[in-house]
Amino acid sequence: MLRRIPSRSPLLAGFVLGVVLAACGMFPRTLEGLPDGQAWTSLPLSDWLAEERAEPEAVALCEECGRAGMTAGAVRLFGTSAREAEAVLRAPQGLARALETKSKEPRGKAKPVPVRVTTRPLDEAGRSGFLLALSRADGAKPPVYGAALGLRQGDALGVVLVIGTEAGAVESLARRIAVEHLGP
Repeated sequence: MLRRIPSRSPLLAGFVLGVVLAACGMFPRTLEGLPDGQAWTSLPLSDWLAEERAEPEAVALCEECGRAGMTAGAVRLFGTSAREAEAVLRAPQGLARALETKSKEPRGKAKPVPVRVTTRPLDEAGRSGFLLALSRADGAKPPVYGAALGLRQGDALGVVLVIGTEAGAVESLARRIAVEHLGP
């Protein structure tokens, strides 16, 4: 049985309205370009994740990608962050060196685990970026791959990121999402 909220409780009504409006920002946005036939879960993002330099647009995790275990996302960058990201998209060797150097530094009680990082440029219909392979320097585990493609759109830089364990699948999905999500 439904109970009527007393008209003399505007505080409760205001609270309920506030919760409903706040929840609007928690519904996930769709990442255009994800393949059909696989179960992808979109994660909810809120504007509180951005700090006036970046706006997360969408993130999705593949539930049925098998060993590829992929994650995909899109972000829109502005100002200095956009310019810095464009430089990395064009020349990712600095990122690779930074990752290798950071991996050799001790972290608390854990021993450092040196990594090997290789990059290769990617280009897809005017979108530039790279494919990155990250592996343990000792070869004890298979590498993880990341692909990034970006497109300047006025004052903003749209960037698509894909991470997974199979280079071909990561690159292919990054190219597809870059075209469909970032638009012309």
